Amino acid sequence: MFYQLKFILFVTLASFFCLFAPLESRAAAKDAASMLTDADSCRKSLYESSNKMKFRHNWEKCIGGYERLITEYPESDQAAWALYQAARMYRDMFQVSQKNSDMDQALKLFRLLPQHHENHRLADDGLYWAGEILRTYKNAPEEAYRSYLKILHDHPSGDMAPKARTRIQEMGGKIVEPQAAESREGARLLERADLCLDGLLKSTEKKKFRHNWRKCIEIYEKIVESFPETDQGVRALYALGGLYAEMYGVSRRAEDLDEAIRRYRQVVERYRSHPVAEQAQFEIAMLVHLHRNSPTQAYVEFLKVEIMFPSGAKCTEAREMLDRLAVNLAKADTGPATPAGVGGDESGTASVKGIRHWSTPNYTRVVVDLDNPVRYRHNLLEADAAHKKPARIYIDLDRAVVSKDIESAVPIKDGLLQRARAGQYQPETVRVVLDSELVGEYKVFHLHDPFRIVVDVRRSAKAEVPGKPPSRPARKGVRKADAPDQGVSLARQLGLSVRRVVIDPGHGGKDPGCNLPGGVFEKDIVLDVGKILAERIRTRFGWEVFLTRECDEFLPLERRTAIANMHKADLFISLHINAHKNSSVHGIETYFLNMATDENAVMVAARENATSEKNLSDLQTILNELMMNTKIEESSRLAHSVHKGLVGHVGSKYKNVKNLGVKQAPFYVLIGAEMPAVLLELGFLTNGTEKKRLMDKGYRRILAEGISAGLKNYLDDIEQLLGAWKPAGSPS
Repeated sequence: MFYQLKFILFVTLASFFCLFAPLESRAAAKDAASMLTDADSCRKSLYESSNKMKFRHNWEKCIGGYERLITEYPESDQAAWALYQAARMYRDMFQVSQKNSDMDQALKLFRLLPQHHENHRLADDGLYWAGEILRTYKNAPEEAYRSYLKILHDHPSGDMAPKARTRIQEMGGKIVEPQAAESREGARLLERADLCLDGLLKSTEKKKFRHNWRKCIEIYEKIVESFPETDQGVRALYALGGLYAEMYGVSRRAEDLDEAIRRYRQVVERYRSHPVAEQAQFEIAMLVHLHRNSPTQAYVEFLKVEIMFPSGAKCTEAREMLDRLAVNLAKADTGPATPAGVGGDESGTASVKGIRHWSTPNYTRVVVDLDNPVRYRHNLLEADAAHKKPARIYIDLDRAVVSKDIESAVPIKDGLLQRARAGQYQPETVRVVLDSELVGEYKVFHLHDPFRIVVDVRRSAKAEVPGKPPSRPARKGVRKADAPDQGVSLARQLGLSVRRVVIDPGHGGKDPGCNLPGGVFEKDIVLDVGKILAERIRTRFGWEVFLTRECDEFLPLERRTAIANMHKADLFISLHINAHKNSSVHGIETYFLNMATDENAVMVAARENATSEKNLSDLQTILNELMMNTKIEESSRLAHSVHKGLVGHVGSKYKNVKNLGVKQAPFYVLIGAEMPAVLLELGFLTNGTEKKRLMDKGYRRILAEGISAGLKNYLDDIEQLLGAWKPAGSPS
């Protein structure tokens, strides 16, 4: 009787749980579906209203709905859709905010899709869009390639596979896709090898004898030799690295450790785009760190993870190891420093508030932000092959501390610099170190308000100038710039031409520039002129044109020339509107970079630089270091050509267009430009007549046409000079 009652009770309880467990599951699914519906409605409403899209809180409200669903129901089918939509919204929000953190979050969420929902139909979408962000925004083609390749490996029948295949072919990559017959044979052998290894590792007795290890090694080696370009071949090579590492744990033979590292190294060098390559490089770093007693070599190996696989799954762990190792290695970075100047008033202690960078494989600009001026010194330490240290640029900042709020290391990974790191080198000295892969030359200078130190790094040194350019005499009391030398400039002798132009609409975002009551902003006028001019140049000359900004966004002055340098522009044109306390002042003037003694030029430069006239005197030292005579001459030639075309064209359409001439001044926005660069002041917003004209769309077109006419003058000048010039020793 007791057993009957016990059985009845068991059946009753089992029925209870069978009845109510699905109800609970169905309730959870209903809640997840309801949350998804609400989030989707929010998203659709946002995308239907261009006004709503202007404000960040509207984006965050919708994204928050998706993120709550992901947190509360992470394993649900709805969570995969929520991940996908949240990632898309972060990506789209970046187009409005221009905040890198938004694009970083989009990338993170797209990558989470295949990790947490590998069998979901959107997993390959996550991989594809992660690849697109890596390719177009992060300048990480190899990481993008791996993301596309993973689609073909893990989701060969997915709807994104054709797109991934196209991207790989566009990038000139090799598609390693297993063929049917050899895939089956390779898979069979790999399964056999894995079973061999699994059995070996589970048996303490078997692990004692070397011949048991050799049996498994031989199967893996057969796969590597027979199927070298297949997924199974790559995975077998990776498994060999792990097998030798395990064998070293038993034997403690140095040759086993060497062989483990060698096999992992082969994976990285031969199949860097394969998904296991990142893990292979990380394993190399860990083996060196744990068993080679060489923190310097370990640092280099972990650094390779960060450089080669910047968005990979092991990158965070690698960075943590780098930070740990860097503490011990930092004190070894020594060498005689080059004095670089004084930042100004040194009273008090300065804090390093942040490190920013903009980069391409050939050029990188790094900006170190501080809250006070400092004295600083810099030096380049050559690569140390004996200790496997990369070349390093370091800057020592006196009477400075590192703010607690900044990251100790900022990855750059552009093929030129690996990373920037800041540390408290001595109690009152901060050392900023730029780890380099290949430095040709670098420049260091500083800017004011706020104080920041700028480092420009280039892949290879500039070609030597044939002959010594004539020295330029110091100007005193000059109000307008001299006309350019009518002789043939160096750029023309080298046969340079114009193919790419960067247009810089001044100000933007929180910086309105000159503004008047009623919502009349310089930033809006110059952006419109810039867009019209860009289209005009593309149509008339067929040149590539880039704008530093295409919407109402704030850009620091030092970023603008960095954009031009990164695009390897041939010309840089910065557009601005003037202002004056005297409303009767009007006219058009054009500037190129040099020191100014003209009082009005100094005032204009101070306004555009958002700094004081006192700090402009500090630029003389900077300019002496930065500028070569040839670039001044080229910028002067460009300024005179463009100014003549602009004033002439506008003057033919409107009355009382005053020619204020070509001048020179130390504009921050022109400092560091590696091409002829000019700044145009298109009129005075403080003058009633010119304000009315500048508000008119038709007048803005006339301005763009005038600048275009000036560029035609410059182009004709190039052709004329090249046609007239003959190299030394050529027949007359």
